[in-house]
Amino acid sequence: MEKTKIIVKLSADKEHAPPREAPIDAKTQNEMMAYWYRKQEEHKKLVEDDDVSYANSEWADGHSLKNQLQGMGGVKFRPV
Repeated sequence: MEKTKIIVKLSADKEHAPPREAPIDAKTQNEMMAYWYRKQEEHKKLVEDDDVSYANSEWADGHSLKNQLQGMGGVKFRPV
């Protein structure tokens, strides 16, 4: 048999319904807000960091496998 705890709030006939309790306590809410603020700040820093120098790396080339299979791996092109 399970134990159940029931909390009842009574009010007069003409009064409004009692307010609901918060689904989470204040401490947990503050921790959640701090976590999401840190995540938001981290995201802003990542968006501001426009360093795309990695795109010129050999490992970032999407055609590297094709070039290796065709024997074009060591061919360098220069603008004329």
